[in-house]
Amino acid sequence: MSRSIAAWAGAANFSGAAVIFVYLQYLDPGGADAVTADPADVRATTAAFFAYITATMAVGTVSISRYANRWVSWIDRLTAPTEMEHRRTLQLPAFAAAVFLVLWLGAAVVFAVLTMTLGNSVLDAGRVATGIVFAGLVTSALGFVVVERAFRPTIAFALLGREDAVSSRGLGIRGRLGLAWALGSGVPLIGIGLAAATLEDVAWSVRAPIVTLVILGLITGGAMARANARAVAQPLEKVRAVVEAVSEGDLDASVAVDDGGEIGLLQIGVNRMVEATRERVRVQDLFGRHVGEAVARRAVDGGGQLGGQATLASVLFADVIGSTRLAQSLLPAEVLELLNDFFRCVIEATDAEGGLVNKFAGDGALCIFGPPGGADDHATRALAAARSLRTLLDDQRSSLAGLDAAIGVSTGLVVAGNVGSVNRFEYTVIGDPVNEASRLTEMAKHQPGRTLAANATLLAASPAEAGAWQPCGALQLRGRAAPTEVFVPASSDGRAPRLVREPRRLRRREVRPGRF
Repeated sequence: MSRSIAAWAGAANFSGAAVIFVYLQYLDPGGADAVTADPADVRATTAAFFAYITATMAVGTVSISRYANRWVSWIDRLTAPTEMEHRRTLQLPAFAAAVFLVLWLGAAVVFAVLTMTLGNSVLDAGRVATGIVFAGLVTSALGFVVVERAFRPTIAFALLGREDAVSSRGLGIRGRLGLAWALGSGVPLIGIGLAAATLEDVAWSVRAPIVTLVILGLITGGAMARANARAVAQPLEKVRAVVEAVSEGDLDASVAVDDGGEIGLLQIGVNRMVEATRERVRVQDLFGRHVGEAVARRAVDGGGQLGGQATLASVLFADVIGSTRLAQSLLPAEVLELLNDFFRCVIEATDAEGGLVNKFAGDGALCIFGPPGGADDHATRALAAARSLRTLLDDQRSSLAGLDAAIGVSTGLVVAGNVGSVNRFEYTVIGDPVNEASRLTEMAKHQPGRTLAANATLLAASPAEAGAWQPCGALQLRGRAAPTEVFVPASSDGRAPRLVREPRRLRRREVRPGRF
């Protein structure tokens, strides 16, 4: 880093020395003789000047190197910068420019005094000081530009994840174009004007047009530079405003294409980016509605890989009672409307407890608690959602045209993940709790309260939620070897309802081969 600083500092100071040499030898009216007529004094002054330049180059290089070693050393340590290091790293180009300017202003004072000491006039000293100031301005500006360019990768690392540190207070488009005009036109014009104004052996009728043209050049050139800077900066500010609006969620923002060049291409690119973002957000929104926000986020973050993970979860299964009768007595559109009202109740109750409506299967819904977020109180949430859903269905029985549903809740070890193929897959849970919840739902259709929960769910729930349920015996679920202890929501009188242990229709199914 120090070698790089030394190289760029040397280049900037060499450019400044070239400017002062050209000014004193060719633009200053008296040339070297205006400083002193004695060749020995000329040699002494020249030697002193180059000695001073060499010394200032060393001082400037050491100062900037020490600054960099102190505040930019985090890049060598491969660590994140502290708040102070971050700020100082961004200020490195400005610090380099300030060092150069101070050293050259010191040279202006030193050599103005030296010129007067050698017997020259105050005007001659002013000419020397003016030339050195010009050289200092050139060196300072070039130092800022070259150091900033050399350390742009370091500044990029400093700004990584710190976009808030970027502000309009930095050297923007207007500042850069203004600096370019000042170095390329302003300083030379001022030098010419001062040289013409101080000509002693030339009539004012000759000097006046030169000075006038210099003044006009400064005014018109500055105005044109300002206008060009504004013509570039204003469209970029509009583009930035649109990008900020999009980042804040306004996907209807757009920028008018009012330029036929590179800026116009940028404006078109931003509008296309916003349009693509709008479409992507719409697709993500629809995707999230289909599979759930948590699953959609998991798919985006994980890349949609197949496979799953074993975890504890609670499963709630809800199924409409008498759907065949509804399909026979109502029009398809009416059945669909009723099912949508039923599913709305399921979604409302499940979302309120942070669960996931995993899928709609015909006239039933499978809801899971725990995956993919991994909530530890999944059993409590599932039981609360079951009671809430039961209340919603009972309260809206009239609006649902008599539609009723059974609810079953189970808890245990499941495998949660993506199943299918790389071309098409879905997120789901597989395991015994899913089967148990389905069997409980079948049995709940024949129970007075239409809601059953397995004993394992009550054991995993919080005491407060478990207190809202009461045991009502054991049921022999289809396909299971041992009876399952079941619970129902506690009634106001504290009495558990009588269980229907073996519905007649289920007995007929069991004695007829091939039916299930």
